[in-house]
Amino acid sequence: MRKISPLDPVYLKGFNDGRKDGAKEAVEKFNAYLIDRMQTLEEIEGVREKTAWKIHKHLLDGMEGRKETNE
Repeated sequence: MRKISPLDPVYLKGFNDGRKDGAKEAVEKFNAYLIDRMQTLEEIEGVREKTAWKIHKHLLDGMEGRKETNE
């Protein structure tokens, strides 16, 4: 049986592919969670439609800013 080195290209490719898949899944789960929480903002005592809209806008604007810096 061949000993696998951490620097083995096949090992590195598998590691990196798994890391990318895991990161993608984490982002998808976080986005789903954030959307769910944003839809329930008006259920918080003292938060009405106008305040909920301001919070939505703030979060979405922040996401657009991050998207531009990550590209």
